[in-house]
Amino acid sequence: MSLSYVKELYREAMIGAEPKTNEYFLLRSPLPTLTLVSAYVLFVKFIGPAYMKNRKPFKLNNAMLVYNIATVFANLFLVIQGIKFFFFEGGSLRCETIKTAEQRDQEFPVVFMFYIIKLTEFMDTIFAVLRKKQSQVSNLHVLHHGSLPISVWIGMKFVPGGHGIFFGWLNCCVHVVMYSYYALSAMGPSVQKYLWWKKYLTMLQLAHFVAIILHQSQVFFNGCEYPKWLSAWIMLNASMFWILFMDFYSHTYNKKVPKDEQYILSKLNNNNKEIKSQ
Repeated sequence: MSLSYVKELYREAMIGAEPKTNEYFLLRSPLPTLTLVSAYVLFVKFIGPAYMKNRKPFKLNNAMLVYNIATVFANLFLVIQGIKFFFFEGGSLRCETIKTAEQRDQEFPVVFMFYIIKLTEFMDTIFAVLRKKQSQVSNLHVLHHGSLPISVWIGMKFVPGGHGIFFGWLNCCVHVVMYSYYALSAMGPSVQKYLWWKKYLTMLQLAHFVAIILHQSQVFFNGCEYPKWLSAWIMLNASMFWILFMDFYSHTYNKKVPKDEQYILSKLNNNNKEIKSQ
């Protein structure tokens, strides 16, 4: 496959792109997004760990607290915009078609803000690397953070709005809860006893993937004028992450204690009871 052939394919693909995206440096082509995602993966998986190998972890609680609170409010702003759109401005949860150019111009800044938030969320992983919490930098974590900006870029470039708005809105709803958890966690040990609900946060993430799949599936049955290829792409991504998050949930919260460990634990408990009774 020659370079000229690839360029021609790219040129033909861009014919159907939203013209307004050419006004934004990050949206004009996929190169800025792919560069940022590549730099993110290289840093959190290779460069960052190598740099921190012989260094003490940074104490970043204050920076993390500010970042998490700011992210909560940024997502909350988009949640409010979504509530206004779906419940007060005629938005449809059943079939949201592509709007006129004038309506898209009104929605575009909000959708673009969602895209920017997906990029700033790279800081989650960067903080973990600088704090030498490499166990938090799982492949699932990096794949989730690294793939979303690419998917959002595709949506913004070709279909900035329409039925896909629900996916972004629901994602923001979950992230308000998630980053609230992170903000509380950054406050230190005194707050840890109130963070018993991490398991339910993962359950909320699983539920939101199911809701996204069901919502997008409507396009294939109700005659909604929305690109089926984009709905299929969103459903594919949501299905993949549901499977990966379910695997994480099972390994983290459904662990069974082996029989030999149960025996040891029961012996220890019995010994403790005997000591207390003496």
